Amino acid sequence: MQTRNVPVTGARYWIGMSAASVFGVNMGDYVSRIMHLGDWKGVPVMVLLFAGLLLAERRVRPGMEAMYWIAVALERTAATNIADLMTHDLDWNYGLVLSGLGALLTGIIALGGVFPPRSARDAALPLPNGAVLANWRYWLAMLIAESLGTALSDAFSDWLDLSFYVEWAVLLSMFALVFGARTIPAFTNRLTYWLAVLVVGTCGPTVGDWLAHSGHLRLSTALTCAFFVGLLVVWKRDRATSAA
Repeated sequence: MQTRNVPVTGARYWIGMSAASVFGVNMGDYVSRIMHLGDWKGVPVMVLLFAGLLLAERRVRPGMEAMYWIAVALERTAATNIADLMTHDLDWNYGLVLSGLGALLTGIIALGGVFPPRSARDAALPLPNGAVLANWRYWLAMLIAESLGTALSDAFSDWLDLSFYVEWAVLLSMFALVFGARTIPAFTNRLTYWLAVLVVGTCGPTVGDWLAHSGHLRLSTALTCAFFVGLLVVWKRDRATSAA
């Protein structure tokens, strides 16, 4: 994805990611339940839409940030179906799912440091100036992290039997710790970024499921979509100083 189409990290970015996570969870359930595609059929549809978006993104003028956010929402939707497929449809043990996805995520992220980049497009993520380089490793890691977050949220609820408010308090504390760690030299920019993505991916299902269960899935999906889009339209983007 072109660097100019990708937002820099900051308050707007992380609030946008959180909104995308909640909307994507509702959208994943909408695709599965309301559109009757189920978790099996929903994933290939999202993958095809995502691939089409990336192909189209190569042809648009730089500065189309909407492309990045649509891609994030599609991946979040697919991640919801993937996690539900493993933990609900296939009834795989949470320990197996969490450890497997965790190992995959660690391996994908580590590859960025093991193999030297052949070009700027293959460099480690994110970039030092706060920009995110959205290459193929990035999107694969994002899909795995969001799937892991969904499974982790369900594990919190099923294993620990936590109420929404207690679970939300725990996740907010984790979120604060991750962002506090950014000021500690021992924690790299890449590490804190992916920890934050994982926490956001865990918070999203907690809030999204609560909204859907409190009201109606159709209404919840429409409202979270409107909030996600409205937030990014009203709050104008920050541009990386080094963007070309």
